[in-house]
Amino acid sequence: RFEVLSRLGEGMLGAVYCVRDTKTSEKFALKLMRPKLVADDLDVNRFNHEIELAKQFDHPCIAKVFESGEHEGTLYYTMELVEGGESLRHLLDRYKSRGEDLPIEEVHDILDGTLEALKHAHKVCIHRNLKPENILLYDVKDSQDHLIRKVKITDFAIANIVSPTIFATSYLNREGAFYLAPEMNEFRDKAAENSDLYSLGAILYEMLLSEPPIGRYEMPSDIRSSELTTGIDDLIEIALAPNPQDRFQSAEDMQSASEQAFSDVYASGDSNWQRTALLLAIL
Repeated sequence: RFEVLSRLGEGMLGAVYCVRDTKTSEKFALKLMRPKLVADDLDVNRFNHEIELAKQFDHPCIAKVFESGEHEGTLYYTMELVEGGESLRHLLDRYKSRGEDLPIEEVHDILDGTLEALKHAHKVCIHRNLKPENILLYDVKDSQDHLIRKVKITDFAIANIVSPTIFATSYLNREGAFYLAPEMNEFRDKAAENSDLYSLGAILYEMLLSEPPIGRYEMPSDIRSSELTTGIDDLIEIALAPNPQDRFQSAEDMQSASEQAFSDVYASGDSNWQRTALLLAIL
């Protein structure tokens, strides 16, 4: 009963379309799952289970899931359509193409919104597939007509539909491998809450430096030394620790560390401005 209006994108799990419900005229995002990833009755049961979990989420930073079904052998589900927005991937690509850095305040807002979503979601399930493509951004106006950047996370629980072996082998051959925690491979899929935090650490690194962390990566404060402090380096190093026990153990822990790290950045920026103003006054 859905009329396809446009194609929104495609990922490892399937394609997403903007559709209109011909019965209600409401618009939704509709995702079609790749048939090879949901191949038998066990996988279909897993799909239905994970969709039911996703429907439980009621948080402004998580895209709402509405219904699911099967059409001509292809499983689908509908979710909230974020109109007028874009994915974090599109935002990063746009800044990178212009040779510009994403503003620190915007990095902080996106990180904080994603952590808010994880704090809520981790009571129910782990995302397992967090990457810039699954972080949607849109702007709202506050009481003073200022635009505020907001976050909506999509595809919660959906990666659990795919068996660990298929998920890891498919994922590791794609760009998404940069965001995958070491414990999530085809031999030992031991995803936990801080597996998502590892992914978010890699996303944070890319937001700051326009490239995901690869191999012996440089620290952000070494590259953007005039803007960042070593507190940001510490935040990323803990999030990207290879051993899960050395990482933040919860989204709350990472959010507390993030607030301290970014407050240091803002304080440093204020003192730099004060020093500049003083020098100008002296001159």
